[in-house]
Amino acid sequence: MGEGTGGVDRLPSPLGRGVGGEDVQLLSVNQPKISSSGENSRHYPYLLRGKAIERPNHVWSTDITYIPLDKGFIYLVAVINWYSRYVLSWEVSSALDVHFCLDVLESALSQGMPEIFNTD
Repeated sequence: MGEGTGGVDRLPSPLGRGVGGEDVQLLSVNQPKISSSGENSRHYPYLLRGKAIERPNHVWSTDITYIPLDKGFIYLVAVINWYSRYVLSWEVSSALDVHFCLDVLESALSQGMPEIFNTD
């Protein structure tokens, strides 16, 4: 399946053995591109490109994604420490609302304070 066509591509490298000795592989879900920049949109530089992450709590990031199910979606939000790649906090919800996102943020902040918090 090509980029932008929708569907699932199987990535080539096996991750190891799963239940029953079967190879476990990453799956990449390709979604059609549904948004594009307008003529007058501002483009901001990505300030973390090439930045050395040198210590714990230097940079954290968060993202939210959806997981399609037969009947709807489950939403996943997570906060990660870039230095250790440790997931500080995460949660899933059947509703896309601000409350579960704030709970994840508060849980992460109870473990420390980042110098830089990156999100989109």
